Amino acid sequence: MSVHVLPPALAPWAPWLELFPAELALSLGPMVQRLAAALGPFTTPAHSGHGEPDGFSGLDRRGVYERLLPSEWLLAELAPDEFLRRAAASEHAFLRLERREPAKARTSVILFDAGPSQLGSPRLAHLAALLALARRASLGRAALAWGVLQAPEVPLVDAVTRDTIRALLARRTAVAPTAADVQSWRTCLGGQDHKDIWLIGGPSLRRLAWPGVATVELRDVLGAEPPELAADLCTAAGRTVAVRLPLPDGPTCVRLIRDPFPPDRARPSARDRRRTRRVPATNLVIANDGSRVFAGAQGGGVIVYPVPHSAQGGVGKPKLHFPELRHSPAAIGWYNRGSAALVIDPDGGATLFYKASKSASSHESMRCHDPHCLLVPTDELRPLWFRAGLATFRDGSDTLYTFRQRPDKSTYLERQHDAPVLAAAQCEEWLAHLSFRDNGPDADFLGQWIIHSGDHRSPHFLGFERPLGAHFARDVARAWHCAVSLAQGQWQLHNDKDIHAEWTTDDRVIGLLPGHHLGDFKDHVPALVTLTSGRNFLALHRGTTRHLVTAEDPVVHATIALVTGHLAYVTTRGSVVVLRPPYDAPLARFMLEDA
Repeated sequence: MSVHVLPPALAPWAPWLELFPAELALSLGPMVQRLAAALGPFTTPAHSGHGEPDGFSGLDRRGVYERLLPSEWLLAELAPDEFLRRAAASEHAFLRLERREPAKARTSVILFDAGPSQLGSPRLAHLAALLALARRASLGRAALAWGVLQAPEVPLVDAVTRDTIRALLARRTAVAPTAADVQSWRTCLGGQDHKDIWLIGGPSLRRLAWPGVATVELRDVLGAEPPELAADLCTAAGRTVAVRLPLPDGPTCVRLIRDPFPPDRARPSARDRRRTRRVPATNLVIANDGSRVFAGAQGGGVIVYPVPHSAQGGVGKPKLHFPELRHSPAAIGWYNRGSAALVIDPDGGATLFYKASKSASSHESMRCHDPHCLLVPTDELRPLWFRAGLATFRDGSDTLYTFRQRPDKSTYLERQHDAPVLAAAQCEEWLAHLSFRDNGPDADFLGQWIIHSGDHRSPHFLGFERPLGAHFARDVARAWHCAVSLAQGQWQLHNDKDIHAEWTTDDRVIGLLPGHHLGDFKDHVPALVTLTSGRNFLALHRGTTRHLVTAEDPVVHATIALVTGHLAYVTTRGSVVVLRPPYDAPLARFMLEDA
């Protein structure tokens, strides 16, 4: 079980959400929360009123006169008129007869539709409903059992564990539920009207359900931004509720469906390996979501390594993009479902290769040459960021540029900052960079180093000394953090919040890892990731050192994905290895064929 601290709003479901890794629990939590509010509490079934008499249980205003209170008969003798008035007004008091009901187990039963209409995102709602109904049954002191509508011959499962969740996700069928399936379950459950029964699945369930059974019908909402899933609830009492469930991002959805749980221990697996003839010749660049890793290829072009969402999904073959280039480009990125590259030409101009649309089958190119803005080539491969269709990059002089196009299709380069930029990072919410601000010759002091994180945000001031290095990260609240070194082996945390941290290390610093990737959603203090001489990747966090993974060979270069925390490194043997939090086992290992 993962050990992490959930936000207060999700804390009631902690016993079940803690089965998942921290980042998946945070993504699944909002769906569980909304479904739980719509489901309502577990209600106690009313007594039938039939059964063997078992004494008296109180008083009532109605009853037979054989059970009229003796005090009422006394009133009939002493004040007959008052007795008649009380009788006419139904004010007489009778003994209430207690009846012994047959003992009934309090059970909540869930039957999931595993048919074709529930493939994809509805499976996430199955998970959310299982967790929400598990807590609901626990609060009602009832047992929980679940099964699959299309498999009435399979016994119900009475636990919510990692193994049973895996079993639920694995139960898929190409057949939709039929009336015969529902009738089989009705017979199997013995017509026990004390059970709290839920049918969860496609749009035909309400028509197939028998009286007294609650249903949850799930369907995708096409074109919704952000993506949503519609859930239409109908309780056993006939109350209907329509709920929209927020879906996580694409990679997280795939991971929840395919492999929500990390392995218990790192172990060799043939599924995570891929042999390749492509030899990486540069440093690595990783996409913000960890879905792609790039490296300049020996002989020219760019190697694109596909990263699976799950260790169970298999590893795709690395591909060589832009083979026509004799050298590696200056910057590489992912745009419109395809690779994009920026090449600095010998004359100081730039050529941008990109896909004009997501459906485009080939790359287009735009060239820009400005005699007043000559680019400097770079020896390393740098990230190429896209935001609102605009490409941003750093050249060999560490100047930050944006590649723009005018309405007449002519192109130009816009310098984002006059001074060199020592470090930069970009995501959907912000573009942050560390640079020097020159105050001009008439100022009291020439300038100082700042972190700039947006056009309308005040810069964060660092001081007058030139930093030795810097690394950015994005936390769970989508805010930026930057680790800056102003002295050898000394690092300080900077951000727009009142969050402070300092680290001292002589090891190689790889990057910054937000605290929620370490399992604690409340902890916004990131960890500094280092690489020791013994090939150990470590996370320095709040005065403690956590071991992440050990590389099998000496590491040439390593990098961390800004958003998802994926770790990618290349070894001296040319192997490229990619892991994701909590770094239990590799997602992918690309090994040279002759290695």
